[in-house]
Amino acid sequence: MFDYKVDLIRTINKRSLIFVAIGVMILPVLGSKRPDNTHLVALQDSSIGIQRFEIDLPKLDSAPKPFKRINSLLFEKRGEPTKKQKLKYTAPTVACYHFHKYQDLEILRQTYHELSIPRFTMEIPFNLRGIDNDLFHQYPHTVSWTTQGDFISILNLPHLSDETFDHKNNHFRENQTTQTLKKEKTGLAKVGYFYPPNLSNMILETMLHIEPREQLPQGFPETFEQAEQSGFRYLVSILDLRREDIPLLKKARTVMYEDLTSDKYKVDTKNDVIKFYFHFPYDAATAGLHLHARVNQWMPELEAARSFSINDVIGELERTGSTYDLILDRQLQNDGCIYHHFIGREDGRIKAGASAIIYKAIEKGASIDVNEVPNPFALNPLVEID
Repeated sequence: MFDYKVDLIRTINKRSLIFVAIGVMILPVLGSKRPDNTHLVALQDSSIGIQRFEIDLPKLDSAPKPFKRINSLLFEKRGEPTKKQKLKYTAPTVACYHFHKYQDLEILRQTYHELSIPRFTMEIPFNLRGIDNDLFHQYPHTVSWTTQGDFISILNLPHLSDETFDHKNNHFRENQTTQTLKKEKTGLAKVGYFYPPNLSNMILETMLHIEPREQLPQGFPETFEQAEQSGFRYLVSILDLRREDIPLLKKARTVMYEDLTSDKYKVDTKNDVIKFYFHFPYDAATAGLHLHARVNQWMPELEAARSFSINDVIGELERTGSTYDLILDRQLQNDGCIYHHFIGREDGRIKAGASAIIYKAIEKGASIDVNEVPNPFALNPLVEID
């Protein structure tokens, strides 16, 4: 089921041996919060090229003691948070999801595939009437895509400020263009969605001259699972990613990077702060793997705590063929939590980001703890919303 192939270290020099020895000695300290059935030792030192030394194959019902990786998204700060970020990430309490073993993540992965495919993600591939497709028809240059249509990036409208974009009428305000976005106080935000290759068999350029349709084609699958039964492999979250997806991720990163640095947005890699990352876990309403791109946009620590840079994801897939250790590693780094924004309580249950899908996975046998905890980043509160 998983590609947990043992990666042998082919070249070990004196520095390598010293680092391995140190890693083995300090692991019990770093992994003290995990159960005692460790199956791997993870190391990271780019200067000597060793990133993982596996001493045994992890079992599906085991819980590893991963080495704490650095969350690179926490460091660069630029600009101000958007209104949506303030609403989601500044509450005094947050939801804490705790996964006990690999099987919990596998059950959650399978549960995601039972969800309905969000309609808004189908707007551009199928020329459906909607906000994103309307923007595409007005400003075609804001959308970029791969030849096979397996990755399409658009402006992330909820993260554009009201001063820049008229959200009511869905157009840029006077004297505002895509080139001015990076200079705005809330920066530039794009999002790219992953699709099965040739899902719609439509050429996006031709859709600009066709009136948008109101509904998806008759018989189109309603859920990700049904789409896969029709012969498509759908990436619903980072849990689905495997080593075979590395070329697709690198292609998506290149498409997004070339788009941002083109004359459309004129992002300067020397002076502008660029972040490419995935969130985990997703709400049911936003399921479907998508890559965030932010330029000169401030990231709340709580958001960074549930975000995974595309470079980290690719590196993890190259090492282990899965993202499971990366997620459990982040949980260890976050004092046993995968955080999400807290909404309230309903019928005795915690209502929070992704809570509905988490509870479904629990009903299927996943041993996931769900708790409300103090916001660990509340000591750095953001400014109040006007």
